[in-house]
Amino acid sequence: MKGTTAGTSTDSNGNFSLQIPQNNATIIISLLGFAPKEVNVGDKTTINVALVSDSKQLEEVTISTALGITRQAKSLGYAAQTVNSADLNFNHQPNLVNVLQGKNTGADADDLDRRHIYKVSVNQADKQALSIGKGIEAYPVILADNETVVCLSSTAQRPLLPAVLTNKKSLQLVGEELIPADFPAKQLVVPKHISFKAADGKTIYGQLFTPKKSTGKSPAIVYVHGGPQRQMFLGWNPMDYYSIDYALNQYLVNLGFTVLSVNYRLGLGYGYDFHKPANAGAQGASEYQDVKASGEWLANQPNVDHKKIGIYGGSYGGYLTALALGKDSKIFAAGVDIHGVNNRFSNFSAEGKEIAPDADLAAKLAAESSPMSYLNTWTSPTLIIHADDDRNVAYSQSVDLAKRFEDKKFEFEFLAIPDDTHHWMKFSNGLKVSEATAEFLKRKLMDK
Repeated sequence: MKGTTAGTSTDSNGNFSLQIPQNNATIIISLLGFAPKEVNVGDKTTINVALVSDSKQLEEVTISTALGITRQAKSLGYAAQTVNSADLNFNHQPNLVNVLQGKNTGADADDLDRRHIYKVSVNQADKQALSIGKGIEAYPVILADNETVVCLSSTAQRPLLPAVLTNKKSLQLVGEELIPADFPAKQLVVPKHISFKAADGKTIYGQLFTPKKSTGKSPAIVYVHGGPQRQMFLGWNPMDYYSIDYALNQYLVNLGFTVLSVNYRLGLGYGYDFHKPANAGAQGASEYQDVKASGEWLANQPNVDHKKIGIYGGSYGGYLTALALGKDSKIFAAGVDIHGVNNRFSNFSAEGKEIAPDADLAAKLAAESSPMSYLNTWTSPTLIIHADDDRNVAYSQSVDLAKRFEDKKFEFEFLAIPDDTHHWMKFSNGLKVSEATAEFLKRKLMDK
């Protein structure tokens, strides 16, 4: 309201309401990318307003999340993201938020699922890209000359190698000749960045791996990463655990599966609200709807056999895999739960422990968020894998699930990895887990 501090925001459909204290009040309607408009209210109770597009409004946007302070970019003492109207056209994104997200890593819209390296002064906003392109760069280190930057580099078809960043933003690979001559780089597919909607309307992201030689409808797999504070990329992941899973996804595609690697809410790379959603984890597992939406999205693809969609994941991904098999066996026809948390029940009866006023509600939500609560609807073939010296997720989580399956007389398979931990300290064990996962999914979804 003009001349006052009173104001409001519209809902997603553009509707708003505002209390007007006097009849001669004037309200100012504004929206980023449009020219503001003043409207005299008079005695009107309903106002319809149409705004006119104004590209000048998009010449430079400065967003500051610190204390809600907004300033022009030139007055900031720190690096800030800027985006102009040309970026909207270049990135072909439907809204400004997506462009700002893409600007985190590069000008290419698909850089949302890549990582590049930048440098910035500590006393001014002069961010400069040191690497660009369709690869992934991570873990930068400045050498003794205080100028040369080295990093780890990968692409969709090449695993991680050390690299020197040149002045031309290109990479000088180190040790490329050490990659075995028979490494099947040309057989690997380049995943495609995709997005789709979850049941609550939230946009979810992922990478789609499609077989090079596809005949008719193929079986498909949803891959669910762990963490959950992780992100899978359009190429080899810089983390060793997830580089193994990326290789497994490529192997599954080579077998003939279509694979969707889903980056569900709670993960990284798509902003704070995506990383810190409401009602997640043991408070309601809101992130599971993203996994379910992945299966539903695959089922609607013309090249996918909707009756042969499997799922696998490790750690937090194992938990969400178990939740998928328990809640939605009609969507997911088989799955591999790798050292996942299957029981999220809480114990509030410990001696000397003060009971929270909402303890009953918390216990109810924890039960609803636990795969154990859905054994009666868990009908799809399941392989459980767990190392018996796991320090992150107790081995008993899988043993307990197996015992409940036995009591129910539900047929399942169990692979125990002796004398190893959560992160496969022995490479041979990581390979064994990948081979067992692929063999099980192929046997249940492809060989029948």
